[in-house]
Amino acid sequence: MKKTGNKSAAGFSIIELLVIVALIGILSAIAFMSFSASKLYEADRQALQITDLLQEARQRSLSQRNSLRVEINSTNNSIRLIDEMKPGDASDDFVIRTLFFLHEGVFVGTAPANLSAGPTESTPVLPISYSTSTHPLSIGEKVAVIRFRKGNAQNAGTDAIGTNSIPTGATVYIWSKDPNDNSVNPTVGNIIRAITIIGSSGNSRLWKCTIDAGDCSQWSY
Repeated sequence: MKKTGNKSAAGFSIIELLVIVALIGILSAIAFMSFSASKLYEADRQALQITDLLQEARQRSLSQRNSLRVEINSTNNSIRLIDEMKPGDASDDFVIRTLFFLHEGVFVGTAPANLSAGPTESTPVLPISYSTSTHPLSIGEKVAVIRFRKGNAQNAGTDAIGTNSIPTGATVYIWSKDPNDNSVNPTVGNIIRAITIIGSSGNSRLWKCTIDAGDCSQWSY
């Protein structure tokens, strides 16, 4: 008797295998492009996170009438928002939030080597500088401090409790390394952002740099 309705399931045909291989290739390409795009925009994402944290620090200093400190830590690649609680006492400081830097190819703090001009504000906004911390929460680590008091932004002062701190503007650079810079310690950026903090008001602004022939000098926000 002749069997009907059964199709051999011995294996895939050559055409079917080619179609499957082609689909795998397309999906792999899409995944690679998505991964590359996510890395490309990590500097922007990091800059937005830091901007939000700085704005939160300012708002808390106004609403709580308290001193808030932002520490950018180059030793453990993080940024922290800290409530300084009781004035004049460093032992009761409370960490509100910690953000770790997103990717090893994104750098936070100082400017890349291919920066020829920084963003311009109405008052001086010099690049942040790192120093060895004397504060109990980060003692011995390299940190840059921005302290918010009554809405304005101040420098670290001369000790752990911010003695002699004064309103001081600052610029924080966020950049991703150029793909052609394969050195152990990259210095050239291909996406460069900056956050300026005005000392007298504590307001912050996010800037984007247009790179021309490898050089960063034109800023917009």
